[in-house]
Amino acid sequence: MRARRVATLLTILVLIALIRIVSTWRVYTATFDEPPHLAAGMEWLDRGGYTYEEKHTPLARVAIALGPYLDGLRSTGKPGIWAEGNAILNQRGEPRRALTLARLGILPFFVFSVLLVFVWARSLANDETALLAVLAFTSVPPVLAHSGLATTDAATMATVCATIFALVRWLERPTPGRTAVLGVAAGLALLAGLDMAGHQGCALHDHALVIGLRDHDLALLALVFAGDDNDGIAFFDV
Repeated sequence: MRARRVATLLTILVLIALIRIVSTWRVYTATFDEPPHLAAGMEWLDRGGYTYEEKHTPLARVAIALGPYLDGLRSTGKPGIWAEGNAILNQRGEPRRALTLARLGILPFFVFSVLLVFVWARSLANDETALLAVLAFTSVPPVLAHSGLATTDAATMATVCATIFALVRWLERPTPGRTAVLGVAAGLALLAGLDMAGHQGCALHDHALVIGLRDHDLALLALVFAGDDNDGIAFFDV
């Protein structure tokens, strides 16, 4: 398939998915955890601190707060993270606008995930297979749902997948360039969520089953990453 046609079809699939995501913003008000993520990210941008809650690392939260921050919203200094998040959303009496700007910050992680699915599938097969993989991925309801919320899930999805892809490539041929890419990807995954190690272990296990790999190094890495975390994410089984 010609490159221009592939690029056109890929763009169409991405745009359709984005329209499906954005169309829900007029329907759904803020979820329980969107205001606190906004509060923590805004504190980092506005005051250079990160004191509200340290359970989640700041990458996704800063991305969430960036749009409202550029629009002129600022931290209000409320003592509680939920009160602070709601105060920011209602700072100008336009909570829907503020929430929309916050949710926009997550869309780049979704687009990156789609492109990664395409690249990974094409490396294993061909352009047609890669486009079908993108179609399947962008049809998964949890992927679309989490990518439309100002939370940390989509950022974790994108960065953990990138780390696994970089790790698999590094295991195939551990060059200095691939080592650097793996280090950057793993660093971003840690910035997206501290629970990424467990997700990576599950993903490595799935990858080994899919390709029938019995590599000792991959098995060892899966055990190290998995630890005692039994969680998994559907992204790597799609």
